[in-house]
Amino acid sequence: MLSVKLKWDWEAIKAAGFADKLDRVLLLLIEKIDEASNQFRDRVEEKLSGEVLERRSGKLADSVNIIPAVQDGTAIVGGVTAAGGEAFYGIFQELGVEHPWEIMVVDMKALHFLAEGKSIFSRHARHPGLPARSYMESTAEEEHDLILDMMASAVQEGLLSGE
Repeated sequence: MLSVKLKWDWEAIKAAGFADKLDRVLLLLIEKIDEASNQFRDRVEEKLSGEVLERRSGKLADSVNIIPAVQDGTAIVGGVTAAGGEAFYGIFQELGVEHPWEIMVVDMKALHFLAEGKSIFSRHARHPGLPARSYMESTAEEEHDLILDMMASAVQEGLLSGE
């Protein structure tokens, strides 16, 4: 999950003479966080549609959701989440799994998979582990400076408005 949380110190804002501008700045920050979240979501969905992971069922890409920015006391919180519900497996793709694990037949006669181009049927298999295929963290790293610039421009616009 990408979470953007901005906090402020009311006393410092008053001391700096910006108390009358705070409402405008907060409104602009909420708008910019939502805009950044939309861009972030779109970028993650690109990664989940072939760039990082091959799209199969679309469940993981469909699990990418925006958490609308809201004011919560002296903070604004918003962001993007993914890999929830039926797409729980997304966390394993994001972080990888270092150790191997056994896969056993439960409700069927056999497992079916391809190995070296051959169709294999078996009652069990040993998965070798899973490399990390980041789609959230890598997007956060890519978008970091842009998100900061968007927040800074919102503050600047809010402070300069009405002058």
